[in-house]
Amino acid sequence: MKIHVSIVDFFKAPRLIESLKALEQQSLFNCCQVTVFDNSVDDDNFNRLNECIRGKSNITLLRSSHNRGYTKATNLSMDFSADFMVLLNPDLILSSVDCIRESVEILQKEKNIGIVGIKQLDDRGNVELIARTYPSLASQFARRAPQMFSRLFRGARDSYECTEVNGKTSGLHIVDWVQSSYWVVKGDVWRELNGVCEHFFLFMCEPEFSRRAKQIGYLTAINCNSHALSDGIRASAGGIKAVFKSKAFRHHIVDMTIYYLMNLTTTKRTNS
Repeated sequence: MKIHVSIVDFFKAPRLIESLKALEQQSLFNCCQVTVFDNSVDDDNFNRLNECIRGKSNITLLRSSHNRGYTKATNLSMDFSADFMVLLNPDLILSSVDCIRESVEILQKEKNIGIVGIKQLDDRGNVELIARTYPSLASQFARRAPQMFSRLFRGARDSYECTEVNGKTSGLHIVDWVQSSYWVVKGDVWRELNGVCEHFFLFMCEPEFSRRAKQIGYLTAINCNSHALSDGIRASAGGIKAVFKSKAFRHHIVDMTIYYLMNLTTTKRTNS
């Protein structure tokens, strides 16, 4: 069995080193080849990673000459011939040695599931809302609405953020999509979809991937029997004012626009 792990880093070398230590403890690590793609374009970040990875035959470090964005870096760093693809965020620390094994076993057993994520907590023990319903303009506005209006849109926000499913402590649950901070994907699905969609810089590629997977007969699931720890830092955090302060938030706006235009076009074609 061939498992390929892709980790796209952006200025998180200290945390990523801890993540790699946990990854090396995985019960299926001897089946894994790991590629770390450093998108930081920073000597210190790269040198720290290089020092950690040096001499490890199944971990490769790639350095980009510029920030290529998450989607292009992921596709460039992934071995498309693998039986299973693992996407792992640089801040994610796998809490159990069997996280990957359990995900692979689910994909082997459940023929209609193509993508598996796991429950996630931040370093303070708060549940990360990684399982979601497909985005809509209403749900995105609900998440960014000023606090004085938050109660009016609570239902739309809670529905989008799948608060009930994310709060589960056990079981396998079918959802629309999960964040790719941790994904295990069947190789056949990855190849048929040709990886994540590079129309996006970072955001929205995940719901788009799950949409396309569903169109070819594969569902997305979250396994709440396994979990991982994240640093809890959201790249696109903030309300409407963040558009003036955060480059990541502006990328989110552009990616959201691309996502809605793509799916509007798809809907029109389906109805015609």
